[in-house]
Amino acid sequence: MNMTDPYQLLDNVIAELIHELKQLGYWAEQTPDEQALNSSLPFCIDTLEFEQWLQFVLIPKLILLSEKKHRLPAKANIHPVAEEVLKQRDENTSFLLTLIQKIDHLSGRLI
Repeated sequence: MNMTDPYQLLDNVIAELIHELKQLGYWAEQTPDEQALNSSLPFCIDTLEFEQWLQFVLIPKLILLSEKKHRLPAKANIHPVAEEVLKQRDENTSFLLTLIQKIDHLSGRLI
């Protein structure tokens, strides 16, 4: 039985996610302004592009939760949104979607 630390798995997925965002050209050098980051809508859909939300909202939260060994939400359900948003992109986002699916899967396992 594989007893791999789920937080180590999460750290690996975060690193892969950052790498893939950079490979696709989705990694922003400039942080959005505070107002854009504080949207009350899910995924900051009214103020950020989805990949900006991944970079500036989700990834920092995941890193913090992993460092502190805190619990992720029981059901992240990011993948369906990602699938809808990314199907409109020209780039091949299949690996990015796989990574997001891994985060959804891990979110139910991290206690």
